[in-house]
Amino acid sequence: MKEQAVELVRKLLARRLARAGISSSNPAALIQCEADKPQPYPGGWQVPVHTWRQWSEARIKLDADSGEFIGYAVDRYADPVTRTELTREQAEALARGVVALPEDAELDHFQHVEWAPSRRLVELEWRHMHRGLRVDGDRILVVLHPDTHRIVEFERYWRVVRLP
Repeated sequence: MKEQAVELVRKLLARRLARAGISSSNPAALIQCEADKPQPYPGGWQVPVHTWRQWSEARIKLDADSGEFIGYAVDRYADPVTRTELTREQAEALARGVVALPEDAELDHFQHVEWAPSRRLVELEWRHMHRGLRVDGDRILVVLHPDTHRIVEFERYWRVVRLP
């Protein structure tokens, strides 16, 4: 029943895209849906379907002086709904599999965060250590979805340290 509801919503929205003159070889890629549990009502059953491509925000951060890329966040990557939690070791292994971390990065912070209602994500932050000293202000932040393993947010403030 849930799959039928999602397919029906996708077809409906794909027709709306076509009427608006937006063509795509794969319209389902433009429309992401997730069905909730079927709910009874006096006339039968209904299945609420959540679509998120239409309201999703994506943000990118660039250095104001150099224009260098610093980070991004993509709200829709916080979907689907999850309450899954990972251990520190699982989260760190997952992050290291998707982000190249410098050798002088030291994991400083690990926690589960409520990105949005019912969307619990994993946040990891590394600090920059150089010869046993903390490089103030340098960090790498990675926020991951524990089920899809996608990066929801990424920031990198990291300088090359040159000491005489």
